[in-house]
Amino acid sequence: DPVSGIPVFATSTTTIIMAHPLAGPLPVLTNTSTFTDDTIDEMIDLATSTGNLLQWAGVYAFWGVLGLGVILTAGGVLRSTRGS
Repeated sequence: DPVSGIPVFATSTTTIIMAHPLAGPLPVLTNTSTFTDDTIDEMIDLATSTGNLLQWAGVYAFWGVLGLGVILTAGGVLRSTRGS
C-alpha cells in the first residue's frame, strides 16, 4: 500500500547466506512462501486501516490539538482578567 507503507505480497522469498572462509558467501537456506487468499485479504485490510489511521492522525488530530490550545488559551486569559 503506497500510503501506509504496509507491504502486501502474494509470494515472499527469503535467502540466508553464510560467509565461508574459502568459498565465499554461500546460500544455506532459501525459503519461498506463498500466502493464502485469506492472509492476503488480511494484509490488505491492515494496509487500508493503517492508511485511514494516518489520514485521521494527520488531519483531524492537528485541528483537534489546535482547537484545544485555543480553548485553553482563552480560558487562561478569562481567568487572569477575572482574577484581577
